[in-house]
Amino acid sequence: MDLLVRLYDLPPLNEMNNLLKDREVTIRGARSYEKTPVVSWVRTHFGSSWGDECSVSFRNQPVSCHIALKKGEILGFAC
Repeated sequence: MDLLVRLYDLPPLNEMNNLLKDREVTIRGARSYEKTPVVSWVRTHFGSSWGDECSVSFRNQPVSCHIALKKGEILGFAC
């Protein structure tokens, strides 16, 4: 299975923002005070290795983890 993301095939950003807004989804950088719940969510859904990697991303300034949220619930992450 190919797990690479073909960034050059993404739709225009305005189109994507409208789709996310219609679905009440927000994508933003994680905030330092969110480390515990974000890392816990990552460990639960992706395992301890990914949780460790995510934890390291919170040491960067700015934090290099992004999260997708819907009504305050985490849907996904990237770091």
